[in-house]
Amino acid sequence: MLKERNKGKLENIEEIKKDRENWEIALKYKPLIIKSIKTYYNKTNQYDDLIQEGYLKIYELCKNYKKERGSMGAYLKTNLKYYYLEKNRKIEAISLEREDGPILETLKSDENIEEDYLLEESIRRLKKALRGLTDIEREVLVGIYFEGKKASEIAKEQKRSKAAVSQAKKRGLEKLKKSLEK
Repeated sequence: MLKERNKGKLENIEEIKKDRENWEIALKYKPLIIKSIKTYYNKTNQYDDLIQEGYLKIYELCKNYKKERGSMGAYLKTNLKYYYLEKNRKIEAISLEREDGPILETLKSDENIEEDYLLEESIRRLKKALRGLTDIEREVLVGIYFEGKKASEIAKEQKRSKAAVSQAKKRGLEKLKKSLEK
């Protein structure tokens, strides 16, 4: 099976073992192979085959390595990453039909993704608009609308007049309205 999958690259792992120097390098990088599989490939039920293919890939890379490409470790790491990403990309597509009906019907949920997205987007825009206010305007609006405080409480806490708090609220609301209308 491994031989068939790697036809045209190398005949088999035994052939590689004869090139002792590059084979020892491949063995040295087993932890990198395992990490690459876990990180970039999502079918670990083929784990042993994937490790063998990793050895083959490293062996092949060692034979083609040139010092001007940078350090060997970085070169191998990058190439293994793209090798397993490409293998993962080629995994056959899952059929959306099953014997008991379409898979999409089993994925139905009470969650409304669109509403959640719009709410998150609104919150993000509001936070951005709040950053455009002065500290006083922001503290007044947050106090009144998010913390449920009265203007008189905020005036007392900030040692300001009630009129100053009222003006800060008015200016802050106008700025928020302009910013959110954009």
